[in-house]
Amino acid sequence: MPLDVVRAHAARIVASVDLPVSVDFEAGYSATADGVAGNVARVVAAGAAGINLEDGYPAGDGEGLRPVEDAVGRLKAARTEHRSRT
Repeated sequence: MPLDVVRAHAARIVASVDLPVSVDFEAGYSATADGVAGNVARVVAAGAAGINLEDGYPAGDGEGLRPVEDAVGRLKAARTEHRSRT
């Protein structure tokens, strides 16, 4: 599902419930930690309280899991961005 569709659905769900909403954010919709952070900002702006971020590469690319250092960097970038917006 494209990021713009995820963001739109998240905004609709957030507007419809009185509970915190966590978004299944796949692999962050970016190959880089900075890109993940920017995408997190878009979903947080839509009202998401949290995300679920995969530690692998996007499905179908055959790469499997990311190196630990890469996965940690992406999580740190996502967490830093989320904290700066909540």
